[in-house]
Amino acid sequence: MYLNKTVLELHELLVSKMVTPLELVNEAIEIIRSDDCKAYEATNFDAAIAKAKSIGEIKKGEYFKGIPYVAKDNFSTAGIETTASSNVLNGYVPLYDAEVISRLDKAGAILLAKTTMDELAMGGSGITGHKGVSKNPYDKSRIAGGSSCGSAIAVSRGEVSFALGSDTGDSVRKPASLVGIYGLKPTWGRISRYGLFPFAQSLDSVGYFARSVDDLAILTTLLAGYDEKDMSSSTRSSCDYLKES
Repeated sequence: MYLNKTVLELHELLVSKMVTPLELVNEAIEIIRSDDCKAYEATNFDAAIAKAKSIGEIKKGEYFKGIPYVAKDNFSTAGIETTASSNVLNGYVPLYDAEVISRLDKAGAILLAKTTMDELAMGGSGITGHKGVSKNPYDKSRIAGGSSCGSAIAVSRGEVSFALGSDTGDSVRKPASLVGIYGLKPTWGRISRYGLFPFAQSLDSVGYFARSVDDLAILTTLLAGYDEKDMSSSTRSSCDYLKES
C-alpha cells in the first residue's frame, strides 16, 4: 500500500518514478470501493483516472502533483453533485470550484470523491448525514465525530494521504482526534472560503486532515493567501510553513 504514507513520502516516490499517479489513483479507488464506514457522497473516478494519465514529469517541490485526495461535500466542485449530506440539495451540481479546490487542481492534485458529513455541517457526531451514521474505522460500533467525518475516515483508512474539511466549532479537530490522525483549523481568514457552503460566517474555516504535521504545513503554504473573491480573506501573503515549522 502507498496511500498510508504521507504526502511528502509519496512525493519522493513520484519524483523518483517508484510509483505513478495512475497507480496511486487506482489503489485509492480500490480501497474506497471497499468502504464500509459510510464515508462518501459522490465519486469522481473517471475524471481522476484521466487526470492521472495526463500528468507528466513531477519535479521536486511540486508536492501535490499526482497526489489523490478527497473533499468534504460542502465544497463547490464543478460538475460533481454537492449536497452537504442533505436531501435538500439532492441533484445540485455546481458550475464552479471552490477556491481551495482550484488551487489544488492547479497544483496537480487529483480529486477522487466527495465525503459525507453531518447534514449541512450542523453537528459534531457524524450521524446526521442523509446516508446514515459514519463509523469509526478502528471500531465500527463507535462514531468518527463530525462534522467532517468522511474526510477524517478517508485519511485514517489509508484511502488518501490528505483530505479537505471545514471547521466552525471543532469539525476538523474532533474527528481527527477520534480516528488518530492530524487535523488543522487555520486562523480565520487565512484560507479563502469562496465556494465553501456557509454555516456561521464569523467562525467558518477551511480545514484539512493529513498523516503528519509537515503535510499540514505544505497544505497551508499552498492554500493560504489573499483571494479577492472572499471579502474576509487575509491580505497577508503565504509563506513556507514547512520551513517555519
